[in-house]
Amino acid sequence: MNEQENQKEQSTRAENVNVREIVWQILTEHELHGTYSNILIKRAQDRYASLPLTQRSFLKRLAEGTIERELELDSVIQNHQKDPDLKIKPRVRCLLRMSLYQIFYMDSVPDYAACSEAVRLCKRKKLAQAAGFVNGILRAVCREKEAAAKEGREFIPTAAPAKKELRTKPSSAVIVIAGKKSAPMPASGNTEESSEFRELEARYSMPASVLSLWKEQLGGQRLDSLCRAMLEVRPVCIRLDPRLSETEKNEVLEGIRKTGTGVKPGQWAEDCYLLSHVPGLSNLPGFAEGKWTVQDESSQLTAQAAGLTGRKRDLFGEVQVYDLCAAPGGKTMLAASLLPEGCVHSYDLTREKTDKIRSGLGRMKLHNVIVEENDASNPRPDLEKKADLVICDVPCSGLGIITRKRDIKYHVTPEKLRSLVTLQKKIVGNAAALLKPGAVLVYSTCTINRQENEKMADFIVRKLGLVPENLTPYLPEGFPGICGNTVQLFPDVHGTDGFFMARFRKPQDGREI
Repeated sequence: MNEQENQKEQSTRAENVNVREIVWQILTEHELHGTYSNILIKRAQDRYASLPLTQRSFLKRLAEGTIERELELDSVIQNHQKDPDLKIKPRVRCLLRMSLYQIFYMDSVPDYAACSEAVRLCKRKKLAQAAGFVNGILRAVCREKEAAAKEGREFIPTAAPAKKELRTKPSSAVIVIAGKKSAPMPASGNTEESSEFRELEARYSMPASVLSLWKEQLGGQRLDSLCRAMLEVRPVCIRLDPRLSETEKNEVLEGIRKTGTGVKPGQWAEDCYLLSHVPGLSNLPGFAEGKWTVQDESSQLTAQAAGLTGRKRDLFGEVQVYDLCAAPGGKTMLAASLLPEGCVHSYDLTREKTDKIRSGLGRMKLHNVIVEENDASNPRPDLEKKADLVICDVPCSGLGIITRKRDIKYHVTPEKLRSLVTLQKKIVGNAAALLKPGAVLVYSTCTINRQENEKMADFIVRKLGLVPENLTPYLPEGFPGICGNTVQLFPDVHGTDGFFMARFRKPQDGREI
């Protein structure tokens, strides 16, 4: 087959693809097997790479948005069921969720199209008996939305409808799963939580386990603002290579703007820019040439917290840096670019992860890095007292990056949190052993949880004997939230991912410095 025939075949295949059906498959697999959505979405986009960009973007937004709003959408379904005890098949529930998401949050999709397409998919996938149930719920919601618009009032998706709007005709032969529990429902059925929690759970699709954790640690007054920020669409954050001249940087940014992409400077980190309306990252000017990379502003600040600025008064020269949990490699690459005379040892657990680091280093043309597979939870006696700086960004619960990993919030349990803290203590213990006398350790996570953050910083001081160093001289002037040697970043305060950093130094010759 020649190139022209191959392109024609791919084009024909793309025309026959139903994107909503692909999303339905993604949601169903996520529901039944718990596979992380980013894996499923990437797999689908790779498989249907010939789809036009608009359809690929539709696929991504619909899948991510439906999962992100899962508890809210389930609350709507619950409010519109005639029989509250009705158990709905996972496939039917997933179809309802994604159709409701289109009605509520995708203005480009007419409401009638979301309804009719859902019914058509039911019939096509041998769920014809469920079609009436699905149609009834979706049409009822559309009537409520239309009525709210006519009356000039706000339409609240999770509000319970008036009884007269319930015209659904469920078919238990198709929908009920005998002897099985229905998909997890929001806190409306959880008598242990307050009405406030039930409302927040449904409004922000934030599980009660996370709400309870944050209320205990941050106070109830922070919940509304923080949960709202976790649903906001975050811009793509990039970092220009600091080795570029100012002229080269301006040329790269102007090239990106010419593609129709919105570009504005970050608030805190040098060479940080926020992109919006991105047509495709890898196709933007400067990416393939290694002139910039994707890295959140919070992560970029780790270099500043470590004293890596490229200036002579800070960490410079033939410095040995160890980045222990380095993938995908943003901190490694930034450290290497700021320390041309130094060496960065970049470690992570698997070959798959280290290959991602190597790929980034090759694209960014960085050669002063040694990449190895290494389990940071195991001691490395051969590396003791070798490091001038250790960057320790440990595995964590990820509650600060809910805007990027939509389903991570559904996997939080007390048992998992305790297991993570145990792992983190092992890693920081091994990290401390690598430090030379007088060397620096920067500990970080991408979560919002005192057990993994402030209490871990306290453990590093009390049990490992490191000395806390104030972050104020290292971070931008006026940076909010600094508390001595630690800082917790919040999306609703700093405009970044939720992120935690702490700076320590190993005593010189057994004495504090």
